[in-house]
Amino acid sequence: MPTIALVAAGSRLGLSLAKVFGAHGFDVALIARSPERLGELTDRLAAEGGSAAGFPADVTGRPSLVAALNSAEARFGGVDVFHYSAPAVGPVCDTGALDVTADDLRLQVESVCCGAITAARAVLPAMLDAGAGTCCSPPARPRSRPSPCSPVSAWPARPCATGCST
Repeated sequence: MPTIALVAAGSRLGLSLAKVFGAHGFDVALIARSPERLGELTDRLAAEGGSAAGFPADVTGRPSLVAALNSAEARFGGVDVFHYSAPAVGPVCDTGALDVTADDLRLQVESVCCGAITAARAVLPAMLDAGAGTCCSPPARPRSRPSPCSPVSAWPARPCATGCST
């Protein structure tokens, strides 16, 4: 069975994707900070007949993120689709672009950029070896004014195994 790994899985987008992919025969690896949230999500999916397991990790804790993805690969035999949706966090998201300092952006860079790069580097080698796989990331939410949390495009344009979606 193919597997999707949902990094920063939550009760909205993560659960929705888990249900859709699960209905199409995918095993679902849910990765999130809260073991309690993971338990709730996996219980909901199991009640609907889905195959899911939770792997706790914080996207800002690089070793735990890699360990969670490695555990998901071991549990399900690999990751075929990788979805990263860690949100920008902190008060900087409500700050105008001209009012933000580099220090204000450290947490956002760590969760959105460094977490995504760390996670992609964990799953891409196996995808490249297999000659198949997909990485995706949701687009930034629309904003009424420019903000450090509203990038022009999501990561990356096309360097994934067989295709990326932004």
